[in-house]
Amino acid sequence: MAKKFERRHGEKKKTIILIRTLVYIYRVVALAIPFMVGYSRIYLGVHYATDVFGGFLVGTIMYLISTKIYRIIIK
Repeated sequence: MAKKFERRHGEKKKTIILIRTLVYIYRVVALAIPFMVGYSRIYLGVHYATDVFGGFLVGTIMYLISTKIYRIIIK
């Protein structure tokens, strides 16, 4: 019976695992890029560390507010 289920749903399970893995990789890259850019700005001496930290803070606050508004609109 388990083999029969695996034949029917095996592809679906593999697809779900693949999608979850791709979403995880996307999230890691989406978080890594801003931090790498911020680090490079500090390293090159273009900005102070406080400027970069302030940018991250403002970006995070804007993200949280927009997510909250989006959830309110969807309901």
